[in-house]
Amino acid sequence: MKIKTTFITNSSSASFTIMKHHLSDLQIKLIYEHIEVGFLVSNDGRYNGRHVHFINDPQFRRSYSYDEWSISEDEETISGYTTMDNFDMMWFLTEVLQIKQEHIDYDHP
Repeated sequence: MKIKTTFITNSSSASFTIMKHHLSDLQIKLIYEHIEVGFLVSNDGRYNGRHVHFINDPQFRRSYSYDEWSISEDEETISGYTTMDNFDMMWFLTEVLQIKQEHIDYDHP
């Protein structure tokens, strides 16, 4: 019998950081509103085969904060973090907001 003695995780956490000088004020605002914007720009609330649910989604008739990333900023950067990477933030940043991938420091272990 084999015994695993190291730490095991199935976590799907992820994070990103972008220097704000690469972004417009509108892009920064839309990053904060990523769930609602992602739902609006996707066909029937889907992208990459997954549903995009947003807060107060009428489909569920209750408040949800499903897939939402924690977003913060300082004078130079805007950052995001999630412990459950169901919302495809890289898709959102590059395809929807048209941010160049080389401007995004994205960490997805």
